[in-house]
Amino acid sequence: MASEYNKPNGTTIVAGRRIREFLQHVRARDIPGIGANRATLLDKAGIRSGADFAGADQHLLERLLGRAGTELWHELNGTPIYRVEPGAGLPKSVARTASMGQVTGDKATVHAHLANHAMRLSGALMEKRVTAKYLSVFLTLKSFEKQDLTSELPYSTADYFLLARQAGAALDALFDPARQYRACGLIATGIAARQTGDFDLFQQVERQREEKHLKLLETLHGVNRKFGNNTMTVCALLHPGEKGDRARFGYPVLECE
Repeated sequence: MASEYNKPNGTTIVAGRRIREFLQHVRARDIPGIGANRATLLDKAGIRSGADFAGADQHLLERLLGRAGTELWHELNGTPIYRVEPGAGLPKSVARTASMGQVTGDKATVHAHLANHAMRLSGALMEKRVTAKYLSVFLTLKSFEKQDLTSELPYSTADYFLLARQAGAALDALFDPARQYRACGLIATGIAARQTGDFDLFQQVERQREEKHLKLLETLHGVNRKFGNNTMTVCALLHPGEKGDRARFGYPVLECE
């Protein structure tokens, strides 16, 4: 609750003697585990703030909310019940998916959307400072049926260029020109913290190439965060036949081997 209280920094230090004062400014529905339905029950009982909750009768909260009410009551009164993790664990997966906004049988259009997802996925992995070992590609048909293919990456990576190549290879295996598609996406699994250290000769060559790619991508993501999405992009992300005010290419065009 304290981290939510001070956005965007996400840090609030509450002295022990000021906990009750702090809770007076926290709505009951902002207590973790209290949703809209539980907040309505508490409101009927006259419990509208964190301070009201902490000062309420424990048996009343147990009757209203069950075991969760008792546990939260202890937490708000300074008795720890829930274990505090010192750091965020690694996610089991990282996904980037979306509808294509149309139903299409054009492979180039589907490929452009997958390339866009690969860029977004790479950015998410880089931001979390993790890599992925497996990549799942799925296509949603017009009928809402799904096709999917999971493959192992040559090495754990967050590199857009490798993710995009793997996604393209999966598309080649999955795409049926006789069918129509409405959505697609990528799911990265086998998540691990980005490694540093000694590697064998082959790994060193791959790592050096990847480091160049990641530096380039960090620059691209930084420009887009500052000036807006798609200020800089790569050719593969441009949808074929795209019309409108948008230029045919975003400059500079990025090419890496």
